[in-house]
Amino acid sequence: MVKNMVNFCSLLFNGLSTDFYFVHLYNNERYNGIFLSIYYVHLLIILPTKNSNMAKKYITTAKIIAATYRAKKDGSIPLYLRVTYRNNKREYTLKVSVTENEFNFKTNRFKKDVEENLKLNVLEEKAIQVLAELDDFSFHAFEEKYFGVDVKEYTVIQLLKKIQDEMEAEGRIGNATTFKNAISAIKRFKGENLKYSDITPTYLKKLEAFLRKGGAGTATIGIYFRAIRTSYNVAIKEKLVKQDQYPFKEYTIKTAKGKSKFALPKEDMLAIKKFKTEKGTRLRDSQNWFVLSYLCRGMNFGDMCRLKWEKNILGDRISYIRGKTERTEAVEELLSIKITDSIAKILAEYSNNDPYVLPVLKDGLSEKQEMYKIHGQLKLINKDLRHIANELELENADKLIFYVARHTYATILNESGVNLLDISESLGHGSLKTTENYLHSIGNKLDKNDEYLL
Repeated sequence: MVKNMVNFCSLLFNGLSTDFYFVHLYNNERYNGIFLSIYYVHLLIILPTKNSNMAKKYITTAKIIAATYRAKKDGSIPLYLRVTYRNNKREYTLKVSVTENEFNFKTNRFKKDVEENLKLNVLEEKAIQVLAELDDFSFHAFEEKYFGVDVKEYTVIQLLKKIQDEMEAEGRIGNATTFKNAISAIKRFKGENLKYSDITPTYLKKLEAFLRKGGAGTATIGIYFRAIRTSYNVAIKEKLVKQDQYPFKEYTIKTAKGKSKFALPKEDMLAIKKFKTEKGTRLRDSQNWFVLSYLCRGMNFGDMCRLKWEKNILGDRISYIRGKTERTEAVEELLSIKITDSIAKILAEYSNNDPYVLPVLKDGLSEKQEMYKIHGQLKLINKDLRHIANELELENADKLIFYVARHTYATILNESGVNLLDISESLGHGSLKTTENYLHSIGNKLDKNDEYLL
């Protein structure tokens, strides 16, 4: 039981700016201690003018929060320091994750660990004190004072790295990799100390020419430049550069035209399936996993790598939740695929692996380590697939990648008379949301269509 002993507030006025200090002193009998919490609110009141009918109030707050909407695969919840100003929120990772057994999500404090709670109090109260000391609030001013970093001196690479680190902390490894690659591209172009004011339309054109000379295509350059544009927008919000210097009004990021995702003809897919490879080799694995994705309704390679014998291979079915839906606030839906003879034959080659079906991941890896291993393996698979396609003299052999299995699956069903028009129409560089929603909604009704695949 928590018993209030003292509960009071002091109010300080400074012109039109009002600072509230709420001091809460209480005795926690359960943990045998007396705790002091100080809450700070900076209230800026703008008086009505002849052009406004009411006063506007802007409140700046700081508090520790458990980001339940960013739950990790293991069920743990990361903690963040959230700063809110004019309904704009920015969250800074504390690089700590908690579980429901140890953490109270209503109070945002540990249930029993007094020492850890004291650490959280220190972090929160430091933020509150920084807010109190700022005469003119901005997020970059807060970061400069709270983290001891001169934000105004951020170079382009430093800010890109900051965004990359934040994405990695949130488990968005794929997006983080995009920013990592953009950093590498800028460094190769002698941009170690590049500032945002240096990024002009002319600079972007020269960077594009440099990357093309190095063999980068339109799609790859577009990925790099969208990352740079994202960071530039952040820089504007942080007042690191002026809005009127924005280079992307004049420079347009090019999109790859005529290079939409393609699907293999059924006979080509069968040829890849029948291609002679030796068991136990990397080439055999690449072939198997590509065919398995095709037979499993275009299963994503990351999802395939995370399949476990006990968890996902249940009787005559493969059951799993798509990785993309696990990271959204949408309701997760379980996908269930019947294990046909062709699927069973491939799975049998990996029956000695444990606990994962495929020999790519192992227990004990962090989410970041898992993602990098998956991406690294995927590069090798794509290389092997192109080798097989060239040996078979298939059309578009040099463009064959693992993801083509998904497009081929949908296209062949569509051509076989299955009503999957929405799927075939969504197989470009755009969103695959329609495809994913459709596949989820029809569920096991796709079992009867497996005969069309081989």
